[in-house]
Amino acid sequence: MNKKKAMALPITLFTLAMLMVVAFSISRVTVLQEERLTALENGITPFGSSDSNNLFTDSDGVQLLSDLENPLELPEFQESQDNASFEKDKVLDLTSYSEYAINTLEFDKDSTLKLGAGEYWIKELSVKKNFNINVVVEEEGTAKLFVEKLTMAKDSRLNYPDNASELDAGKLIIIVYGDVSFDSAKICGGIYSKGDLTLEDSTVYGAVVAKTFSQGVDYVRQQVIYDEDVLQTLLDLDY
Repeated sequence: MNKKKAMALPITLFTLAMLMVVAFSISRVTVLQEERLTALENGITPFGSSDSNNLFTDSDGVQLLSDLENPLELPEFQESQDNASFEKDKVLDLTSYSEYAINTLEFDKDSTLKLGAGEYWIKELSVKKNFNINVVVEEEGTAKLFVEKLTMAKDSRLNYPDNASELDAGKLIIIVYGDVSFDSAKICGGIYSKGDLTLEDSTVYGAVVAKTFSQGVDYVRQQVIYDEDVLQTLLDLDY
């Protein structure tokens, strides 16, 4: 093989590799655009600015606690004084309480959770596999759940309706005292975690703030549909 032919092979392989990278990038952009159009057709407008052309995650939608100028100083967790525990029910109405302490709140069927604007202290909140919990906040404002342990089982949903036009992340904020891990789960609202956040093939419609992200910030950003109003609510949290 002469010198020209010897050099031709690596050059050809390099060119082929570059073409594959370009083709993949174009394909990915096309997919994102199709997803954006589909979402818009379903009525999703997750950004504060209605003229935004970017439906997908902005870097600001995922924040590390260490990057915040004034991170929330979480108060001591308020446990129930009477060891209250709620059995699962089709509809659980807590609207008569502005502040409520619950030891265990577990859902193992499709249910509706009615809340008022205010604070709720839940030692352990869990949604079992394949179930959807519809959250209704009857007053104008935001329901804040202070939770020691949050468990979302595989394919579970919290405040994530079937009809995309009904998504409302601004009505629910969850402040978690420990680590958070979702596996193929969906949640609509803001999540503020004092610990580590893990999202495995999950979707958060709103914004997230955490001490660390197990798979890295960029990985988490791919699974968060950013709502700037929700992020601002998380940044403005005070106690």
